Amino acid sequence: MARPKKLTYGAVNITMHPHSPEKYVELFRMARKNARNVNLRGDSFATLSHFYPYRKNQVVSEPFEGEILKYTDIDVDGDWFDIVKKDIASDEQKERISIPENLKPNVARFSFVFLPASHLLVYEMQDKGRHLTSKQIENFLNGIFSHERIIEKFGKINVTILTEPDNVERMLSLKGITCINMVTRRPNPDDLASAESIMQKRFKRIGVIEEDKTYKSERGQEIKPDSELKQDALIASRNGEVSIRRINEAGLVEVHASSDLPLQRVESYDSDVTSVTELLLLRAKSLADEFKRLLRK
Repeated sequence: MARPKKLTYGAVNITMHPHSPEKYVELFRMARKNARNVNLRGDSFATLSHFYPYRKNQVVSEPFEGEILKYTDIDVDGDWFDIVKKDIASDEQKERISIPENLKPNVARFSFVFLPASHLLVYEMQDKGRHLTSKQIENFLNGIFSHERIIEKFGKINVTILTEPDNVERMLSLKGITCINMVTRRPNPDDLASAESIMQKRFKRIGVIEEDKTYKSERGQEIKPDSELKQDALIASRNGEVSIRRINEAGLVEVHASSDLPLQRVESYDSDVTSVTELLLLRAKSLADEFKRLLRK
């Protein structure tokens, strides 16, 4: 039996208005066709390598799989270092450098699974020592969805890195909370009976696309979140951000935000039995069900 491997994965909630599984699939296909190379940070770039149905002849609401390629874009015209001479390379040495413009080094491949019905993307965060962080995939998705043709057809696409639900609960259970801020974009509910569905219908009824709500404590008091506030905070963490300010035990001010607590889970698997994509699909489905249970009204 092969030595067990470990899959580290994260998750993203993607929303648009109006929405449907067909529109989400069309969104990714258009992004793939445009093939925009996105600068993640410094000399790191990424592109959407492929996006296609998980199974042949499936309906559009069933899972899709894809791959993100991350690579390094070298500035060939910059200074080079001669590791033998321990000095900056000469112009003559640099003239002998020949790297085709279409070839990029340090490529890493990151698989992902997308559930159109739940608009949930679950992605691989590590490939042979190279990483795709939550901030990088947020930058990447915002980058490929900001193409003018996509904006013209679908409007603004909202990308939210999901927070571990327990982390939201833990953050709101801290003592000494004096301020809670929740920014909530209009949700795309997965379930007609969910708390997100109730909020989405209300937002739509009153013409609101985004809500920015702040709770402040009375002077010398602390906020004690109830179940309703905690559920609103969970919705905000899935569709925007929730943050708190508290006075800690040492009398110092602390700030905590859901964006600083991305969902990141690790699971062992046998590569002779299960592929990365198969495991991502299993975890995507279980994660979607997990949030449905938490948001059941």
